Amino acid sequence: MGSFEQGDAQTLQLEKEVHGGRVLSKLNNHVIPWLFSLGLLCYLDRTTLSFGAIQLNHDLGFDCATYGFGAGIFFVGYALFQVPLTLGPQRFGSPVWLTGLCLLWGVVTAGSAFLIRGPLSFYLLRFTLGLAESSTFPTMWYHLSLFYSPAEMGGAYAKVSICTSIAQVLGAPLSAGILRMNGVLGVHGWQWLFLLGGGATFFFAIFLCMFLARDPRSASFLTPEEAGWLDARQAASAQASSSHPSKLRAMLDVARDWRVLYLAGVWLLTACAMFGIMFWAPLLISDMFNAGSAAAPKEEGASCGGGHHAVASTSTVALLTTMPYVAASLGSLANARHAEVRNERRLHAAVPLVAGGVLLAATLPVQRTLGPAAGFACLVMAAGTVWSFHGPFFTWPAVFLKGSTGAAAFALINSVGSMGGFAGPYLIGTLSQRLGGYGAPMALLGALLVISGIALLFYPVPGCTPGGPGLLGGDGVGERESLSPIAGVHGVEEAVHTRLLQRIPSSDVAASRGRRPGSSNSARQFQD
Repeated sequence: MGSFEQGDAQTLQLEKEVHGGRVLSKLNNHVIPWLFSLGLLCYLDRTTLSFGAIQLNHDLGFDCATYGFGAGIFFVGYALFQVPLTLGPQRFGSPVWLTGLCLLWGVVTAGSAFLIRGPLSFYLLRFTLGLAESSTFPTMWYHLSLFYSPAEMGGAYAKVSICTSIAQVLGAPLSAGILRMNGVLGVHGWQWLFLLGGGATFFFAIFLCMFLARDPRSASFLTPEEAGWLDARQAASAQASSSHPSKLRAMLDVARDWRVLYLAGVWLLTACAMFGIMFWAPLLISDMFNAGSAAAPKEEGASCGGGHHAVASTSTVALLTTMPYVAASLGSLANARHAEVRNERRLHAAVPLVAGGVLLAATLPVQRTLGPAAGFACLVMAAGTVWSFHGPFFTWPAVFLKGSTGAAAFALINSVGSMGGFAGPYLIGTLSQRLGGYGAPMALLGALLVISGIALLFYPVPGCTPGGPGLLGGDGVGERESLSPIAGVHGVEEAVHTRLLQRIPSSDVAASRGRRPGSSNSARQFQD
């Protein structure tokens, strides 16, 4: 039997034995849970500060400006080191790299319980934590790209990124319980938050290194046939779209790519609002229900826990903080699913930002006019809409960039946007202290969200061809790149077949088809 006949028989046998839907289901059951859990711990450790803010500010005497700067400086370290550290997983493998990061930020978080003694130590530890967590999400994005096709990345990343809101949903009641340990063994409640959070992360890192598969070939949950099929599919996708000779060149190229820089600018503005909400929600909610009117000026400025509220109320505030993130979790899942069904990114990313901006700006005026419950409802709806833009937005780079280049683009977007994570909390702290309330800061962050949404509506879509989708229609994916994971599964057999055919001499392929090697219907055309 000739080489083609043998290769063709192997190809057909492989395609017959492997069911794409079953492989996708295995990936969802074995890859997603580990990355979701890691992201969950990452955000819990990152935002533990917000739940302990009232107690911490009270015990250490921090004012709003000090707390806001300390919350925000985390993102300076995060932004400075994110892109350089993205080279790590490609050199050492995602499991090893993520384990190292996990161990580092676990130690820093636990150490913060006793090392924070004043503003300087507070700033230094928050900066170090940002450095430690900086490449976590780009590494998880890169790891997903090793297993999922671009068409499947939207749903896969949405399942992982929802951890950002779930962390708050779980973190609020957990924090409420832990804060009640205030005084146990002579340790403050906010110190217990850091100790237990950092310890849990440290132990999780050990299991992560043991059980997270490095790539399709090393995935023990796949059969040898499934592993080979998935490896061939991913290699074919990477080869078809990769044109960068080195990782350094890929980083330099994405830094000059207007498509990436445009998305980075949008994320910068959006992150100002999202992280502002994240770090100030407990304090804002505390003012809403305990101070009569969070928008009303106060002679001593907005309350930051420095004595205006009883420390005993912090556990109740932590529980109330759950509600915005329940809405955020449900909104993220619903919007990501609807984006897949409609095969559309632009409107599913832009509309939530505009709606969320309007609701956020209206929160305190509504609270002042209709009462705390109505204002709180606005805040809950704002979180539910704003967080839902994650899935459609962060999978856009996978449409026009692949492999290490896509990971570098994701890191650059996240890195630039992370400066918004510094600006948002710091602006709220400074403005609320100077103006005596949260009204102006919330209105400013709402306006930034509206601007971000409008910018996405006019994003010059990558991949649009003349006569294709207009500025306000579609997302440039079209027939070339489906958002639906079902469509990705159906197209998988062709990807595997193409990859395997590349290993067979073109003369054998042409002979088997009864055509000349140079004919237009050769294997090369099949590949195209």
